[in-house]
Amino acid sequence: MAAAFDDYNSVSMSSAGKNVSSNVRAGGPARGLAPGKPLGGKFRPEGSKSLAQRFLVGSSLATGATKIGHLPNAADVAAAHALIDACSIKTTSAKGILTVAGCSLTGGAWAPTKPLVVGESGTLARFASGVLGLTTPEGTVAQLVPEGTLVRRQSVSLFRALAGAGVGCEFDGIEGGFAVRLRSAKPPSDIFLEEPGSSQDVSALLFALASQEGRFHLHVRGDVPSMPYVEMTAKVIETFGARIQLWNNSEGVLISIEGPMSSPGEPIEIEPDASSAGTALVAACISGGELEIEGLGEGSVQGDIRIVEHLKAFGCEAGIEEGRMWAKGRPTEGAEVDFSREPDLAPAVVGLAASIALSAGGESRLRGLQTLPGKESDRIRMMARGLRDIGLSAEAGADSLSIGPPRSGFSDDFEPPVTLDPAGDHRMAFTFALFGLLREGIFVKDPDCVSKSWPNFWTDLKALGAKTTEQ
Repeated sequence: MAAAFDDYNSVSMSSAGKNVSSNVRAGGPARGLAPGKPLGGKFRPEGSKSLAQRFLVGSSLATGATKIGHLPNAADVAAAHALIDACSIKTTSAKGILTVAGCSLTGGAWAPTKPLVVGESGTLARFASGVLGLTTPEGTVAQLVPEGTLVRRQSVSLFRALAGAGVGCEFDGIEGGFAVRLRSAKPPSDIFLEEPGSSQDVSALLFALASQEGRFHLHVRGDVPSMPYVEMTAKVIETFGARIQLWNNSEGVLISIEGPMSSPGEPIEIEPDASSAGTALVAACISGGELEIEGLGEGSVQGDIRIVEHLKAFGCEAGIEEGRMWAKGRPTEGAEVDFSREPDLAPAVVGLAASIALSAGGESRLRGLQTLPGKESDRIRMMARGLRDIGLSAEAGADSLSIGPPRSGFSDDFEPPVTLDPAGDHRMAFTFALFGLLREGIFVKDPDCVSKSWPNFWTDLKALGAKTTEQ
């Protein structure tokens, strides 16, 4: 699959993928939400984690200084900031604005001085793999070190594409995993990506190619999962002056990339996180409340604003316009929903399915979930397990989840307290917390794992009126 580094001895890989010290959480007592008064009001989530990581990577590869505001305080974003610092990209912060000096020459490149820790972020690990493999001077060796749940995750399609472009890849442990050493190569004009397992595989190669002068073509063979995230990456790259063109063809997608990238000059403001907004809107609806999301509307580049359509599918009232989203009203019917374009919304929407299953015996089916087993946890089976633990029926498929009413009478199957373990997965913690709004006595183990994407989750929900509990 990839070339080995026979003559590389300067960095030991003996502990790669095993250093999880920075990811160890004390956890504290189990925490939960509980039924109570309706949640509501106005809420502006922190900046989008996905956009923040993309703008940090893009600004580090662009010529000139870029100013970025509203960076969220999420662990994945902190990991991205730390990584570009470790790659000799100078950054300064003042009055809530981060200035990224970027590269001094056309055709930006990172210059790592030590093994690079990518935390638990699959997005960052993939972006770093593409950039280090194809932008650093030919023959440069760099090492990536994953932590926590990322140790067991893979990106086989991306590493095959890099190897096909001449990049040397040597893995410690899991083939195609992120404990890897990369020996860089000069990118060919055409790169081939076969059957990508994640939209991030595509985005990683787009960043690597857009940072360089000239025109390149990325041939993607097969379906691209979560295509809106690729579209988000393209819009971020175009902010830095590079050109991206995309054509669908019989094999998949052909993407033309023409760089290099340079600072846009004007400060960049990270818009609120649409995934967090979706979870908050679901929380409001299943509690019988009404919530407005400020600063996020129909002009957003985030595909997760489609939460509005999913809420409507369950009978809730919801809307979106320029600069705001809103929703109200409990679910009134089950629904079948396709999440192939925005799978990160499924863990929130399962709260709607659980609500209607408990209140009216409604049945729902979530499909298009094929990317979820490869996340921080096997999310399809984790959601099914949690649903069964609170007394509902649930069937996990390879790319779907069916939710139905209690198996044999709710009072017989549910004996609180029940503590649900998200296995360190932030989105599973959000899901299990939403279940607590439906029934007393549901708690989430390791509640601080939400820091990966939404550190203030518990306090934000409390500020909206949720009752918080500890076990």
